[in-house]
Amino acid sequence: LKSDDLLLYPEIGDFILNDLFLALATHHLGSVPRLASVMLWWSTANNATKASQLYHTDTEDGKQLKLFVNLTNVASGNGPFTFLPASISKTLRTLLKHNVGRLKDKDVNRYPCSRRTLVFTGNAGSGMAVDTSNCLHYGSRTRNGDRLILMIQYVPYNVQRESSTPPPVLDTKRYANDPVRSLIVKTANSQR
Repeated sequence: LKSDDLLLYPEIGDFILNDLFLALATHHLGSVPRLASVMLWWSTANNATKASQLYHTDTEDGKQLKLFVNLTNVASGNGPFTFLPASISKTLRTLLKHNVGRLKDKDVNRYPCSRRTLVFTGNAGSGMAVDTSNCLHYGSRTRNGDRLILMIQYVPYNVQRESSTPPPVLDTKRYANDPVRSLIVKTANSQR
């Protein structure tokens, strides 16, 4: 997204700040969340397995919540977001002595618990929320066609490390009468 897209299309901001997403993030993080990033990820057919296509966890904080919304239909060949539940990820990370960085499939797949991966396929409009700090995950292994998703990242208000891609600017006047959304918008806009 370009920095002014949410000013030009404020309905996208309304979607990002909807009651369900804010309730999920607030519940998971235990406080008013901070909007860290909003991105469109378009993955085209490729044969690569590198960077975010390898198992990893995100490092902005000890916990965070990323919401993924399919903007195209996503099947197994379109590079779906794939992850392991937090409890399995914790076990694997301990076994592999993993703190940060990428893990190769051959290393993760040595352990039977790695077969419990969850794959996010679905029609356009379907979505899911995952704590990518605590769940080993990868995406974009797009072998056929393409995939377009909207990613919304919420982190704790006092996040340890800023996201490398700050959110687009939101219209502060639009949320002026809503104390929670106003706080989230002001904090997001201050990251620029």
